[in-house]
Amino acid sequence: MVEIDPIVKRLDVLIRLMLDQQIKEGKVLRKDQLLFMDSVGLTSGEIGKILGQSSKDIASQLNSLKKKGKTG
Repeated sequence: MVEIDPIVKRLDVLIRLMLDQQIKEGKVLRKDQLLFMDSVGLTSGEIGKILGQSSKDIASQLNSLKKKGKTG
């Protein structure tokens, strides 16, 4: 089993809190956050760790969002 660096874990928590606060304040939608994190090179696994979701769920959401972007 791979142990997560405590610093990385804390940074992920800080990022998640900031992202959740943006949504709560109505500044941005989760879909836009996902697309942005993907555009800066984070993998679905990395995004999933930040958001507390599985990489499969994130990959599925990103795939759906990208398809919608191409058609509409």
